[in-house]
Amino acid sequence: MLIVDAQVHIWEKVASESSATRPEPFRAEELIGLMNEAGVDRVVLAPTSWAADGEDGNDLVTAAVKDYPDLFRAFGVLDLADSRSRDRVLMWRARGLAGFCLRFHHKHLAPQMTDGTADWIWPAAEEAGVPLTLNVPHHLPKVAEIARDHPQLRMAIDHLAVGPRHLTEAVDELLDLARCDNVCVKADGVIEHSTEPFPHADVQPQICRVVEAFGPRRVFWGTDLTRMWRPGASLAESYRRYVELFTEHLPCLSGEDLELVMGRALCEWIGWP
Repeated sequence: MLIVDAQVHIWEKVASESSATRPEPFRAEELIGLMNEAGVDRVVLAPTSWAADGEDGNDLVTAAVKDYPDLFRAFGVLDLADSRSRDRVLMWRARGLAGFCLRFHHKHLAPQMTDGTADWIWPAAEEAGVPLTLNVPHHLPKVAEIARDHPQLRMAIDHLAVGPRHLTEAVDELLDLARCDNVCVKADGVIEHSTEPFPHADVQPQICRVVEAFGPRRVFWGTDLTRMWRPGASLAESYRRYVELFTEHLPCLSGEDLELVMGRALCEWIGWP
């Protein structure tokens, strides 16, 4: 079974004002070692929101794709308020990107969903065929509106749209988007919201609710691995257990459905043979 992680951050430098859990670099080569230990075949990379790596980290993730094309694809970040971003959308493939990740989870970015700042990206990405991932724990009704108005636009919601809310509350609202055929979900970072030890029985029903509502072709397994890094803890063990949570402990996943969620559906969505 092909196992593809829908999101992992890498970085070289950390901004001085950052509250990152790990200030040291986390490079593609270290990630490859962890992938080998956990049995993960491929990873979709994303810049961090707090790195200082040149153009918000886009250069770093595209370089990793160039160096390891069999292992990585990358989503770049985009400054929606920058007029130059319109040209960057048109050049996405030439720059080695699989799409763009849009971030509306910070207080200073959340208003962009409704104040007109983001209005240009939806038709532009639809016309260019660019997949978008959205970190949007708020404004999910707005996402439904965008999906309806732009039926060819491909969007995936990060982290089950949890944000600061309780997982169950987030999933309750998220399920309303299941009726939008062009909206997918990334089930990454989920165990961070568990209060129970592995295999995290408290989050399993919520994951299954999402799979049953969206279908296995529109749910992508992922980890957001570096959010699980803790001093003195084994990141490799955490990675293996995140794989095992989905492959061995979810009663709603088996056979072809499991294969789709663990990587095949994501590869089809971004066009990764």
